[in-house]
Amino acid sequence: MKRYKFMAASSNTNMIMGLSYLAAIGFPMLAIRLAVFYLGLDEFFKSRPILVILITGCVLYCSYLLIRTIQKSLTKSYVVELEDGNINITEDGEEIMSGKVTFCDINNRIRGSVKAASLDIYTENDKITLRSVAKEYKAVTGSPIIMCLEQVMHQILMLCCL
Repeated sequence: MKRYKFMAASSNTNMIMGLSYLAAIGFPMLAIRLAVFYLGLDEFFKSRPILVILITGCVLYCSYLLIRTIQKSLTKSYVVELEDGNINITEDGEEIMSGKVTFCDINNRIRGSVKAASLDIYTENDKITLRSVAKEYKAVTGSPIIMCLEQVMHQILMLCCL
């Protein structure tokens, strides 16, 4: 039995992260500007630019921490177990797919600076797409996560041909 562990995300995760950047950075900045305007603190902050920089820096740092927390909670840990043409996939300890593999496909994509790979696995009843993005700026096939996805697909193909 072969066992592979890796972290992956979905397309919904990418959409949620895009919106969370806007919300975590834009809304606090808007709130600061509105508070300064409606409380009449323009003159107070004009005479103290260091205070404005300090408050802005603190808000941006808190936004960064919030975004990192959201990103960690949306990225899932997957375990793929392969044995005699059968596959068992668990997401954070909960089984999400099992059965005999009928087809699989891997797609390496490079769009701008984003390097990603997705692995599509089909069984008789289910289909799952695992997407992984390289953390470092290097070739997609050089990323450890991408290499793990390629190994999973290679093993699935070997087991299906038996």
